[in-house]
Amino acid sequence: MALFIFGQVHTAYIVHSAVSSQTYWISCIVLMLFAVTIVFGRVYTGMHSFTDCGMGVALRATIWGAYIVMYEIMDC
Repeated sequence: MALFIFGQVHTAYIVHSAVSSQTYWISCIVLMLFAVTIVFGRVYTGMHSFTDCGMGVALRATIWGAYIVMYEIMDC
């Protein structure tokens, strides 16, 4: 969810210039904190191991990166 919201904020900042630079960076910091607290919350409560969470983050980032590349290529 954090990557999806980041994609929307990034598009609004880069493509449409709809948000200020300060709003963009504050949004990035808040989204990173959100993602980090989810990961460490799952490790802390024993729901997952650090390896599970690390691989989940890596997998999500890879899928998100592929989505961004494919969206740019297939956008008509």
